[in-house]
Amino acid sequence: TKKLLVKYISKSKGFGVFADEDINKGEFVCEYIGIIISKTEAENKINLNHKKQKSNYILQIKEIYSKVEINTYIDAETFGGVGRFINHSCDPNLYYEFVRISHFIPHVAFYANRKILKGEELTFMYCDIAEGASTSSLSYKKCECGAKNCKKFIPN
Repeated sequence: TKKLLVKYISKSKGFGVFADEDINKGEFVCEYIGIIISKTEAENKINLNHKKQKSNYILQIKEIYSKVEINTYIDAETFGGVGRFINHSCDPNLYYEFVRISHFIPHVAFYANRKILKGEELTFMYCDIAEGASTSSLSYKKCECGAKNCKKFIPN
């Protein structure tokens, strides 16, 4: 529902998504769209991409219901929407919520966590990192978000 623009940023950062209009805090921005794959398919693809130092477009959703963990893997590499180009930031301007619409498979909806101005890059935190967490929770890929609280590497 928002006007968004996908632009190439740099060789190391790749593409990014930019607001093509002002977006108010709390407004829905877009959805992370892809195909649902199995855990095995996700692990194989992530490992292969890691070896090739290639970008991943797999988003893992981890939900807990009555002490049961449910994982859903969304692969947006070959079939996806604009959301797959949203980059990581250690100080993001978007957050995501899991939404269900007429079936049990969750949708990932991005919302603005503050006012976003036209021309600003849209970002979300790929996963939360606890303060003092070990470097094993970080990937090989350097973070280029430039935030004051930057962890220097993108979270796994």
